[in-house]
Amino acid sequence: MRGEGPAAASPPGDAVEAGADVPPATRGAQIARAVAATAIGSGLFHLAGLLTFLLLSHRLSPAELGAYRQIAILRSIAALVWAMGVPDAMLYALGRAAADERPLVFAGAARWLLVATPALALTSGGGTWLAGRLLDRPALAAAAPLAAVVGGLEIAFLFAGPLWASIGRARGYMLAAAGHLVALLLLTALLTTRTPTLTSALAAAAIPAASLYLLTLLLFWRHSAGACAADLWRTQVAPALRYGAPAALGATLYLVGYQLDHLVASGHFSAAQYGIYAAGAWQLPVLGFLQQGHRTVLVPVMAAHHVGKRPEAFWREWRHQVEPAVWLAAALFWPLMLGAADLVAVALGPPYAPSVAVFRTYAFFLPLQTVAFNLPLRAVGSTGWEAIAGLVQIAVTLSAAVGLVPMFGLIGPAVALLLGMTARAALLVGVTCRRIGVAPGQMLPVRAAVAGYLVTGGAAALAWLVTDRLALAAGAGRLLGAVAIYAALLLLLCHLRRR
Repeated sequence: MRGEGPAAASPPGDAVEAGADVPPATRGAQIARAVAATAIGSGLFHLAGLLTFLLLSHRLSPAELGAYRQIAILRSIAALVWAMGVPDAMLYALGRAAADERPLVFAGAARWLLVATPALALTSGGGTWLAGRLLDRPALAAAAPLAAVVGGLEIAFLFAGPLWASIGRARGYMLAAAGHLVALLLLTALLTTRTPTLTSALAAAAIPAASLYLLTLLLFWRHSAGACAADLWRTQVAPALRYGAPAALGATLYLVGYQLDHLVASGHFSAAQYGIYAAGAWQLPVLGFLQQGHRTVLVPVMAAHHVGKRPEAFWREWRHQVEPAVWLAAALFWPLMLGAADLVAVALGPPYAPSVAVFRTYAFFLPLQTVAFNLPLRAVGSTGWEAIAGLVQIAVTLSAAVGLVPMFGLIGPAVALLLGMTARAALLVGVTCRRIGVAPGQMLPVRAAVAGYLVTGGAAALAWLVTDRLALAAGAGRLLGAVAIYAALLLLLCHLRRR
């Protein structure tokens, strides 16, 4: 079963055949369609959070903006904990179930959704109140009731993607994500214009979250057809959780570890200083587009190759998906580094100028985050190592923060997190090489990374040099000019490479 777990995650209608008799071109087209169907919706949900945060940076004070970010972090962690891997278990069960058993699986998942909702609401609200008291943040404590409501509703975000995919409505999932993005931005702008407070920002988030929650319940009800889910644990969920629970624990630990810099910063800095830090501690939602698609599509394909004892095909599929992601990360890295000052000035405004250093430090996370180092282990069933790697990341981050925060000041927490993520990646690479018996050079796209960062770095340096010669005004003009030249150079390089 451990080798079969991920294979059930391919959504109906976007199935990817991984057999040796499938032509590579056909398989590549199947993978591309399946990745697009899942990645776009996930990316839109990530983008909604990012754009809302940028909008609120112009409406809320730095202290309230920091509190908003802290509440979002608490909700994300609590949602992963209370989901308990049930969305992944649902996909696993649907992949093995006969047609007449599918309503039973949907009914069981819906029941767990209803059970997890109040539990998550209590956790989100209670955690927000406790954090406000412990960190002496009155705004956090006062927002606890609304944080509970939003947190309870947002559990549906973890179920929506697997549900839409499993009923063959990936396009509907993308439309729902787009609708959520538009509604969240419009409501946030409307409610925070007259009353720019943390409470109004959370109220704006609650309305689209409630709509998605009700839509998810409606779809569950429609496809469960009144089935009884009494035997779900014994017949469907329990076997899947033997694979999914360690992965869910690893994902939770990773999220906790990834947010540790915010906890460290909020403990060492004042509320205003933390708001400055939080304003710079963000990235473009690349992972929302890449890793969601990889988790749904690439792992099942690689798992099938592993079961069929086709190691060359196993790593070929890995490289074909990872190498383009590395080039994309390289293409994004240099504009984020060279254009950080202008980007922060345009997006956040002059009060957040000190956030530029934090933003540039976060750009160094791209190489580590673009490659999902845990996916080969998932494909062979060794999900338990994800939890160990998450613990290592947390330990290294906290240990490094002790010395780095006094040494580096505002960017200290981000540097400590960078070291923690590097330790996690190194452990996963080492375990993968030992567990599967592969050389690090075969697993890591070293050549693609070196070539990608050198080529895109040269193009970026030339673009920003030309922009400086043109003496464009600092801010939006200089940023748009440099990005336009940079994009034109990359398109020219792509054209020459194809020839």
